[in-house]
Amino acid sequence: MTFELSLMVVGLFLAGAFLMLVIHRTKKAECDQRRTDWIKYLTYVGLVSGILLIAVAGKWWLAVFLVLIAVTGSVEILRNMAISKGRRAILFPVFASILLFSLGHLLVSGGIEWFGYFAFVFLLVCVNDSFSQLWGRLVGIHKLCPELSPHKTWEGLLGGILTTVGCTLVMASIILGISLFMAAGIGIVTSLSATAGDLLFSYIKRNLGIKDFSSLLPGHGGVLDRFDSLITAAPVIYWVKKLWIL
Repeated sequence: MTFELSLMVVGLFLAGAFLMLVIHRTKKAECDQRRTDWIKYLTYVGLVSGILLIAVAGKWWLAVFLVLIAVTGSVEILRNMAISKGRRAILFPVFASILLFSLGHLLVSGGIEWFGYFAFVFLLVCVNDSFSQLWGRLVGIHKLCPELSPHKTWEGLLGGILTTVGCTLVMASIILGISLFMAAGIGIVTSLSATAGDLLFSYIKRNLGIKDFSSLLPGHGGVLDRFDSLITAAPVIYWVKKLWIL
């Protein structure tokens, strides 16, 4: 991982922490809410940092980790479905294959060094996920899709898009070396596809009658609750970049 990329990751963590402090101060959050938020924040910092370190260790280590996400995510879905064990056994490889196929796009560089491509996509999705929530909590008023995700707002969506586009413009020069116009386009596509993934899995949870897929990750829910947007954004970004740029 390059020094510039490492510096950007640290800067994003600090920016997120600063926005959290502003939210707590302006919204006069209770102690319990602040504690919950910081546990969620630290869990996210550890998760993002850990995944980047796994990727630094090598492509096959990341591949193993993506297999674990696909397997765990499939188990989370099936354990919440009111079906027999036999049907679960049949559906498990189907769900795992779909999730792994989508996440597998992170390993296909499409003409550039694979780690740079992975870091580019992974960090952009993380930026959109985290900052859309933060901006939504800070200035959000108008609900985006209350029947599926009551906490998402149009203001949060716009804040997430703008923050993601800004990061794309910086990262494009560091990693991809593409024009600012193309970088902005990829940033917008990333935000929209990541948000679509979040809403898609919220729809699945609504039909299953659950709030989270599991409680595996403190403050985040299950594996699918954390990686839902990456599952949809990874193939979308890959094919947009492949058809548009390379």
